[in-house]
Amino acid sequence: MAVIAVPGTTANSYISNAAAVALWQGDQRKQDYPTAEADQDRVLTGATTLLDDVYGESYNGEIHDTSFALYWPRENVTDPRTRQRITDFTTFPADIARATALQAYHLFKNDRQQESADFLSGIRSQELEGVGRIERASVSEQRSALTRPTIHPEVARIMAKWTTGGFSQYSARMVRG
Repeated sequence: MAVIAVPGTTANSYISNAAAVALWQGDQRKQDYPTAEADQDRVLTGATTLLDDVYGESYNGEIHDTSFALYWPRENVTDPRTRQRITDFTTFPADIARATALQAYHLFKNDRQQESADFLSGIRSQELEGVGRIERASVSEQRSALTRPTIHPEVARIMAKWTTGGFSQYSARMVRG
């Protein structure tokens, strides 16, 4: 699956591979970014989906075209840096693209599949009379799963300017990385 970072019905990322790599290369702390294009595609589309899942309903403005695949571009939005109303619906805002690249980097570095496996390893199987065998996690494991952070703090700071209602329960901090 290739990254499509142009607003439209087939868009699946807020930033292209080349632009994300340029951001990663420009940050001395992010030199160990994914170099394989397939890995870049995976983390960039995953980060885009994650941002839309967490922030989609609270983004400023209204969706420009409901047939488009992503929550951006949006109408009636003022760029927090320039204080100018956004009227270009052919690109994604630079901050949204940057947040996507940063979140993608943190997803890559923190191996989200491993994090899911950590939780799954705590599931216990138990036989309940009249119910049969069920699987459940301990209370602390359930609480950990409910509060497991997904949005990295540097991404949450960027996204706060583009949303109407502060932070999601998932925007606290990413523990590993």
